Amino acid sequence: MLARLICLAALILVLAAAPAAFPGPVRAGEGEAAANAKARLEAARKMYEGTLRLYKTGPPVPLDVEKLYRWSRRWLEAQQELATKQEDRVAAAETHLTRMRSLEKTLRQMLKSREVPAFEVAGAEFYRLEAERWVAKAKGE
Repeated sequence: MLARLICLAALILVLAAAPAAFPGPVRAGEGEAAANAKARLEAARKMYEGTLRLYKTGPPVPLDVEKLYRWSRRWLEAQQELATKQEDRVAAAETHLTRMRSLEKTLRQMLKSREVPAFEVAGAEFYRLEAERWVAKAKGE
């Protein structure tokens, strides 16, 4: 248990130290790059939604908060790469934030029924706070 806590703390530190560096937008005429970004966006969306559906309706499996976060972030990164306008980048960041808020809310409910340990909620809280920061950055704040 202590080893898992140490690993989670290390992961949070690494993620906090890593800049949220998204590739620049794909410009018109970059057909192959745009097609690649669109395909990655669709794959990330399918993975996120499929993983979430498995947790909600599939056989009982432990909720992997990190997995959901990673696929949501990959979805966001592909959207950011495709965005050519600031409002599209803001919308993508806000959509990721909505997913992270929902994840945090779910974990808080699971904590009440003792389905997850408190540190899992702390991880989801971190992801939500990070997403809030990305929305602010996308808005130019």
